[in-house]
Amino acid sequence: MLKIQAPNTFIPEKTYIIDVLFGEFLGIEYKIEFKDCVDYNIYIGDKKIVFKDSFFANFNEKKGYLDEQNIPQNILLTQNRFCIGKNIPIIYGNEELEVTENIYCGIDIFASCYFMLSRWEENVIDQKDAHSRFPCELSLAQKNNFHQRAVVNEYLEMLWNMMQFLGCKQVRKIRNFEIIPTHDIDFLKQFSSFSKGIKNVFGDLIKRKNLRLSFESLKNFLGVKFFKKNDPFYTFDTLMSISEKNNLKSHFYFIAGKVGEADVKYNFIDSDIKILIEHILQRGHFVGMHGGYDSYDNITQLKTEIDRFEQYNLKISEARQHFLRFKIPETWQYINNLNIKYDSSIGYTNTSGFRAGSCYEYSVFDIKNRIKLNLIERPLIFMETVSQKTYSEISDFKNHLLMLKNIVKKYNGQFVILWHNSNINGYLWKEYFKLYSEILK
Repeated sequence: MLKIQAPNTFIPEKTYIIDVLFGEFLGIEYKIEFKDCVDYNIYIGDKKIVFKDSFFANFNEKKGYLDEQNIPQNILLTQNRFCIGKNIPIIYGNEELEVTENIYCGIDIFASCYFMLSRWEENVIDQKDAHSRFPCELSLAQKNNFHQRAVVNEYLEMLWNMMQFLGCKQVRKIRNFEIIPTHDIDFLKQFSSFSKGIKNVFGDLIKRKNLRLSFESLKNFLGVKFFKKNDPFYTFDTLMSISEKNNLKSHFYFIAGKVGEADVKYNFIDSDIKILIEHILQRGHFVGMHGGYDSYDNITQLKTEIDRFEQYNLKISEARQHFLRFKIPETWQYINNLNIKYDSSIGYTNTSGFRAGSCYEYSVFDIKNRIKLNLIERPLIFMETVSQKTYSEISDFKNHLLMLKNIVKKYNGQFVILWHNSNINGYLWKEYFKLYSEILK
């Protein structure tokens, strides 16, 4: 069993991150001992790895560390013999490395990984965007251009290589690369009524100033209303069939709302929704909750939406917030307290990449109450809408998608994809959707 010694301050935070790295990610046996020591010591037989405690050692535990000024401004990059890539970012610590019969490393990987996974920077930065969200462009990762790197996984591999170098005999957890296709159901149908169909056609022409799109909407609208064609947004069987072809399961997240509630486009309690959900479950796929626009900071609203699922005798175990509206740590607290097992809201709102720095799912830490929750975060890595805005050329979009997939594949992680049911048909999305079909292979 691995023995780990750590300084006896901020014990809940250190216990959490050590458990995630060694227990959840590596899956090895270990024992933590908190002592009046300076740094983290990992004993492997009669040898040890020492990691500098360069973050928590600087703070009084009663006052804490939750302050924007404690986020570093500039990130150093370093390369050492144990890194698997070039120029690993140093969030906390320095690039010092000394290798004798022991290893001394100046990078504080524990505080650095804790910073990324706990998302505490989102709690201390006051600025919000138009949807009251944390502006992702203000994140340390985006400002220092490592947001498309799974930096927590990079730290983990560096740690493992050090352990192997010193002769660790334990076998790490076997992982397999996994693609998880998810679909947020913001719109059930494009032409849910005659008036909405007409509004859509004229909206394309007048508001969006797109004659081709307006003509296509008119053609589709007439086809749906008079020739019994499928609605362009009603693509559930298409999505399930593509997943099944690749031995995957789709995850469909429904907004359990009523028209009139904020940004709700369909009535969840309508009978056709019940029939659709039963159809999805019968085909062996998953149904989750797409928390309504105002639910991210309102546990009463969240519970109301969960109760609507229970009208269908359906117990929800996974969720993602609409518009990725999220408040750290409150949204995690509410979802956890309502016995949801998985959340998948931690993805960038302005691009695709690794908002938590990880392509592994992980247990969530409540930074206010200083406890590990039962909730598991399954980070969202790729969203088609935000990627298309940045990579409008098909070739660039494809390269971006493949780049992210290959990073996740490198670590045998979980490539969580969001592709909306409404972005499949029509000339704006047809070519992009072909790439979705290819990437699931």
